[in-house]
Amino acid sequence: MSCVPEQVTGYVDDVLDPALRAEVEAHLASCTDCREQVAFERKLRAGLRALPAPELRPGFEVRMLRSLAAERGRRHAWLLPVAAVLTLFVLWARGAAPFVAWELSRDHAHCFAKDRLPAKVWSNDPLEIAAWFEAQGTRIPPVPSGVAELGLVGARYCPLLDRVAAHLYYAGEERRLSVFVLSGPLRFSEGWTARSRGNHVRFLRSAGMTVALVSDKEEDVEAFRSAFRTTVARLGPGLAAADASKTAAAIDPFRRRQPPLTPSGEAGRLEFPRWGCGAAGSAREWHSRGHGFDPRQLHQLQQ
Repeated sequence: MSCVPEQVTGYVDDVLDPALRAEVEAHLASCTDCREQVAFERKLRAGLRALPAPELRPGFEVRMLRSLAAERGRRHAWLLPVAAVLTLFVLWARGAAPFVAWELSRDHAHCFAKDRLPAKVWSNDPLEIAAWFEAQGTRIPPVPSGVAELGLVGARYCPLLDRVAAHLYYAGEERRLSVFVLSGPLRFSEGWTARSRGNHVRFLRSAGMTVALVSDKEEDVEAFRSAFRTTVARLGPGLAAADASKTAAAIDPFRRRQPPLTPSGEAGRLEFPRWGCGAAGSAREWHSRGHGFDPRQLHQLQQ
């Protein structure tokens, strides 16, 4: 049996007939991707069930019932209040900070749990990452190349339930941090932070963009927030129109000492040279094999 996502969803929902269910179970025993789909869909359903139901305005039910009484097809009238509640829930969840934080925390854990990070662009240079997103039609704010023991290693787009987010990966020895640049609406107050799925999540606004920081270590989130604010502040109010030299200087004062990624001699292997990582200035070397990145290959160089 080959991978059939619809049948895997039917398996999770327990709607398959016994013969097809047995066939899917046999396939799951040997297919990692389908097992990941099963785990994701089960966690998603559990998370949605755990969300609080939105409160309806007073008199909503009475007005809805009166409207239904005037409509034809009374035998299907029960579908309308259900649809109304579902619509209200979707509208509430789409811009609710706790729900988006749960999505981002899940995506952060999903990406860093892999043997190889699923990045589409590999670089420790923020300008190269920004140029890659710009070529796809997405503008991101200036970000530091690193902070404390964390360094930028790559990026990709990550699909969420109701939007697609630019996802930048920062990593260090036993440390992981995700920076998301979000599109779409999001309701949160300045300084909003929470713990979701074992990770610390903080939302920021910068130059008309919404940025989210996710890490299992709160000190890493706060250190990056401070470095990010400093980076943006160097550009001043003319962020959108800043020239390239000013942007480069603001992104990282150590960037001139950071050579680009270069082949290391071994076929199919890229080497991340040393770079200055924020105030700590710790040096790290990372390796990617093939088209992926294995964070377990990290080792610390002599500083």
